[in-house]
Amino acid sequence: MPWYRKDQHAEAIPVPILGPDIIDPRQLSILKEEIAKRRAEAAQEMATQAAQEMATQAAQETAGAQVEGEGRRGQTQKRHH
Repeated sequence: MPWYRKDQHAEAIPVPILGPDIIDPRQLSILKEEIAKRRAEAAQEMATQAAQEMATQAAQETAGAQVEGEGRRGQTQKRHH
């Protein structure tokens, strides 16, 4: 039989892991590395977005405070005249 020869020592035949995709257990280390890489990239992207949103919000709050301060100055100047 071609799939069984006593003189050849083949590695064990992997049993596929069933799920949404069929996974070859021999590739688990590669898959884990790729998953970790993608998670790190996603975390970095989320951190960048959060920093941008915080900067935008701080700029808007600063601009709002300046406009409010200018409005108060205009009111006090009108009272002094």
